[in-house]
Amino acid sequence: GLQKEGTLIWELSEKRGKDFGTLDTTGPSKANVGLVTDFKSGRDKIIAADCAGAEPVIDDIIKKMTIPLIQGTIKYAWKADPANAGDCSADAGKTALTASDDCVKSWTEGWAFAAALLPQLDQCDPEVASVVRHNLD
Repeated sequence: GLQKEGTLIWELSEKRGKDFGTLDTTGPSKANVGLVTDFKSGRDKIIAADCAGAEPVIDDIIKKMTIPLIQGTIKYAWKADPANAGDCSADAGKTALTASDDCVKSWTEGWAFAAALLPQLDQCDPEVASVVRHNLD
């Protein structure tokens, strides 16, 4: 069965699932439920020596593993935007050296998520990737 605790992308998906209301009715995030299904499908295809059939499953796994990266980028970009009532609302015009600790934390977390996401986003739409990058600067 599915466990509630995990590490790395599993736990990240759980945290962002709570933030974005994307938990499955069975408990874990919808992305994680889908990952377990895909992992089992991929395993079964590999065991059956169906490598060609496993390839699209890998693509589906990558898509689902990207969901919490998108959610994390959105969450922390919003929190780091001085125009919002997030962690940086009192830090407009300040730098990482002069902004509050909470603002700097949100900004760096936004960048950490974006750094993982931007290459994929650039493949889909370079202009959108540029906007995300510019807005986090």
